[in-house]
Amino acid sequence: MKYHLKVKDNMFHFKSETHRLIFFERLEGKNVIIEENTASSSQQYKFLNGAIIPYIFYQNRSWKDFKECRTALLEEYCPKYYYTSVGGETTFKRETTANRSKVWMNTLIEKIVRWMEEQGYEIPDTEDYQRYIDSAPLEEYPPLNRIKWNYLQSTKS
Repeated sequence: MKYHLKVKDNMFHFKSETHRLIFFERLEGKNVIIEENTASSSQQYKFLNGAIIPYIFYQNRSWKDFKECRTALLEEYCPKYYYTSVGGETTFKRETTANRSKVWMNTLIEKIVRWMEEQGYEIPDTEDYQRYIDSAPLEEYPPLNRIKWNYLQSTKS
């Protein structure tokens, strides 16, 4: 069974008191192995899908929508394919970004950001984006609104 907790100040911190009680009740007297959670964080996915992909989409104009933009970037920067036989036909499928490690996601984001720099694109600031998301707004990230507005103005002509 998995338990989610945070180690801070040399103590275990649980999501709730109930989680703490269940953890110690079920594991009383048992040997326990604790492993670090290396799965990608939701912040990495939010930054990739909420900032990087839209920034590229509105500055590049090569794709019809965000999904097509995201797919093209993932095919370029995480080109791991495997064969699948579907009705006798061999097809390619890209590995999913789900359940990948934080290091893997950081490497993917760094590769895409490096490409953005080479293209001369504006790049979202990680800390600024995280502060914005933590404030729980309902509207789009303000710097993205400016890029989107520029995109919409250029498509009118």
